[in-house]
Formats: sequence, C-alpha cells, structure tokens
Amino acid sequence: MSTLGTDYESAKADSRRHLCEALRGAFSTSYVTLVSIIQGAALSYLFTVIDSVIPDAHGRQGFVEWTLIVTAVLIIVAVWNEYVMGVTVFDWVPTLLDAAIPFAIGIVEYAFMRAIHEAAPVRSALVAFATLWTLGVAGFVNMYWRASSQRRNRFVIAALGAFPHLNSIGCAVVAVLSGLAATMAPSRTPSVFLLLMPAVLVAYLAKSAAYWNRLRVWSGATDDPRRSDAGAKNV
Repeated sequence: MSTLGTDYESAKADSRRHLCEALRGAFSTSYVTLVSIIQGAALSYLFTVIDSVIPDAHGRQGFVEWTLIVTAVLIIVAVWNEYVMGVTVFDWVPTLLDAAIPFAIGIVEYAFMRAIHEAAPVRSALVAFATLWTLGVAGFVNMYWRASSQRRNRFVIAALGAFPHLNSIGCAVVAVLSGLAATMAPSRTPSVFLLLMPAVLVAYLAKSAAYWNRLRVWSGATDDPRRSDAGAKNV
C-alpha cells in the first residue's frame, strides 16, 4: 500500500513538473507570436493611412501627417523590440494580464494612427501617445514583478542595475509630459509638441540598445572586457 502511495505521489510530482516546463517553454514562442501579429496588424493599418495621406500631404498639414507617420513606425519598432528583448531574457508562467497589455497597446496604436485623419491630429496623437506610455508602465511593472518570482531571472534583473527602474519611471514621466502637452498643443499646426514624440522614441530606442548591450556583456555573449558579475552578487 505504501508503495502505491509513493508511486502516486511521484507520478503527481512528475506531472506537475512537466506541466510547469510546458507552460514556461511555450511562453517565449507564443508571446512573440502574439506581439508580432498585433504589430503586423498595426503596420498594415498604417499602410492604409499612408495611402490616404499621400494625395494631400503637402504644406504644413503634410508635415504634421508625415511626422505622425514616422512616429507611428517608431512606436511599432519600439514595442516589438521591447517585447522580444523581454521574452528572450526572462521567462515566467503567463497570466491573462500578460495577454491583455499587448492587445491594449495595439488598440492605442490604432487610435494614434487614426488621429492622423482627425481635425486635431496633434492633440489627439498626444493623448494616444500619453496612453501608450502609461501602458508601458504597466507592462514593465508586470514584467519585472513576474520575472522576479524566478531566481534565475533575479540574477539578470540585478545585472541590469538601474535599467528596470529607469524603464518604469521613464515611461511614467513621458506619459505625464505627453498628457500635459496634449492640453497645450495647437490642434493642427507643427510645433515643438509634434516633434517631441519622434525625439522621445529615438532616445528610447537608444536606451534599448544600451540595455541590450548591458545584457550581452554580462552574459558573456560578447568579448567585451567590461563584463562583470558584480551586479548579481547580492541576489
């Protein structure tokens, strides 16, 4: 009887272990696929926006429209790149929130691109831009919180130094500033508020490159002599 009980508990533990491995193993592939589909749909819609803008894209209004289009392209690149980096570096068992945030970002991207056709494109785009960065705060907080539940991930987070805090706080600051800019920006004319959006995204992509390089150096995936394990000693 005791042997049967031991076999049952062993089989149960083995089943749980295999399920956990399956959930974690499917995370990276399924998440990148989900994000890629959403960003692909956003890019497809952007092409339709471009087709409708080209005939009338001239003068001041044309400058506004093309600046917003370039900004939309940068948003798609930044979102896709951030998610790919996240799921490459970390792994965890996903929840409903992990699926909801990428869909919410996709909806806001649609609103941003839809603003190009509106009577007050700059103001509407800034509202969508602020919302996008607000979702960025939620995404980063969720990612680092979920990832920190696994010891392997905690070493990586420690090696990143200030980057996890910089990501969340930076998104919050941009969201607030973009929201304030939306209340002050001219509705249709070019202004510093219009140029703020692509400038912020270029800076963000530069930060992402530094973030990725930090991970490459720490992991030993590069021969850079700056590699150090100091950041992970206190985990």
